[in-house]
Amino acid sequence: MRKVVRGFLMLGFCLIVAPRPTAAQEVVYTVPGVVNDGALGTFFTCSAFDDQSVTVTVFNATGNAAGTATLSVSANTSVTIGTTSADGISPDANTDSPDANTDSPTIAKGYGQVSSTSPKLICSAMVADLSSAPPVSLTSLPVQKRTSSEGN
Repeated sequence: MRKVVRGFLMLGFCLIVAPRPTAAQEVVYTVPGVVNDGALGTFFTCSAFDDQSVTVTVFNATGNAAGTATLSVSANTSVTIGTTSADGISPDANTDSPDANTDSPTIAKGYGQVSSTSPKLICSAMVADLSSAPPVSLTSLPVQKRTSSEGN
């Protein structure tokens, strides 16, 4: 009996201290209408309800990746990721070009994807003018929840 109890205690201890495997990111949201053209930029704001890694990837009109940014987000906090910096809007990160450590290149008629290690995330997206603080022109973009039946 002692061996059985000791075995269960050891198993319980191993289960408690064993590290959790790192979760892979999955696309949670898709956002059409991404723009980055020198006068306008796109900004994604996400709030997490548990600790997670959030990645925003933006694509140009031909579907090629134009930039990406990844942040670790603590539970009950929000972050903003932009295609560039703007007067009056301070993103926590910018989507860097895949070719160089610079802001995303010009994007017209693009789209974005928000990926995360957890589905406990809500996001919004907007296009704003870059030269006014606060922005003189600003519009929200539709944020579409990704379903498992959709492709990449």
